[in-house]
Amino acid sequence: MFMDRKGAAIEDFSALLRVEPDNIGAIYARGMTLMSEGKNKEALEDFNRFIELAPDDTEGYYLRGCAHVKLEETRRAAEDFDRSVALDPNNIGSLRNASVSHMDLGEPERALPHLDRLVELVADDTDVYDLRGCANAGVGETRRAAEDFDRAIALDPNNINAVRNAGVCYLELGEPERAMPHLDRIAGLEPENADVRHDKGCALSDLGRHRAAVEDFSRAIELDPDDAESYYRRGMSRVELGEYLGAIDDFSEALRLEPDHPSAAQGRENAARSAVRNDSGGYVTQE
Repeated sequence: MFMDRKGAAIEDFSALLRVEPDNIGAIYARGMTLMSEGKNKEALEDFNRFIELAPDDTEGYYLRGCAHVKLEETRRAAEDFDRSVALDPNNIGSLRNASVSHMDLGEPERALPHLDRLVELVADDTDVYDLRGCANAGVGETRRAAEDFDRAIALDPNNINAVRNAGVCYLELGEPERAMPHLDRIAGLEPENADVRHDKGCALSDLGRHRAAVEDFSRAIELDPDDAESYYRRGMSRVELGEYLGAIDDFSEALRLEPDHPSAAQGRENAARSAVRNDSGGYVTQE
């Protein structure tokens, strides 16, 4: 019944527009109704006409941008949202959508000004800080990214994406002790996630907890046996534990999976030399 009412509304707007083709209210309303019905190409035509009649109306560009998003025309969507923001720097919907569009296009540097403005306007929105953290990470501002993710978590401790990203950032910053609480939490929530187990293994290794690191790298390998880096990192931890033969096997597997791995060949050579120097030539475990 509700869908029938929408269809009838579209017919009513169309009838009015046949009489008054420049009735901007009817154009706007029909475009909105068409988009709500999933008729995005038809809606786009109405929004194009709306913009022709009201080129300085921020809402027209915002709505046309939304139609472009639904049609998976991200570049055009970003351009419309940018134009909407230029007309009204406080248009929260356009700021948010422009940020997401530029991030989807791989343009974090273009997303950041919008996100900075959003933070000024909606300082208590966890998703805005999370997205700005991703943009900062994308332009190499890892410290700022970590701060944004921490702020997102403070606003919503259940923002799992921010928890994960904070862990990765602190790992990249060489601060494994700050990464571990985040990575522990994610590993508990997503125990079958190979990337999470790998990252946790890296943090443990950086903290000198190589036995625990080997366990996480091993689990990562079980979940993703084609990940050369997990074999390499497990090999490095095994070297620290004096398990040279196991390390050689790991480095060899890393090279099989990724023949151009930048460090695995040297790691295997060093482990082989250590094994020869070791009296038993085998696994001498150091806790």
